[in-house]
Amino acid sequence: MITVQAAGVEFAVQNQTIVQGTGTETVEVPIKISGNTGILGMTLVVSYGEGLTLTGVARGEAFSSLAFTKPGNLNANPVNLVWDGESGADTSNGVVAVLTFTV
Repeated sequence: MITVQAAGVEFAVQNQTIVQGTGTETVEVPIKISGNTGILGMTLVVSYGEGLTLTGVARGEAFSSLAFTKPGNLNANPVNLVWDGESGADTSNGVVAVLTFTV
């Protein structure tokens, strides 16, 4: 598990092992937040290793009151995931985004 912590808020990404057969494999990687005391806006910068191709980004159930902007270029590495709101901080916890990769 990869964890990033800032002011008591924790983001976690579960490590996954993919056994590749012939062809390509697809894996979904959720990014989760816990301990959220309130976020009005955020840019999450995600970088990933060689051999992975980012093919999709979907918003999760957390931060539902914030507007979500997907990366404009999925071929960029790193990519920026952006959330912003106009009023009131979002205090939800859970999956903020799901990244889809091919290997």
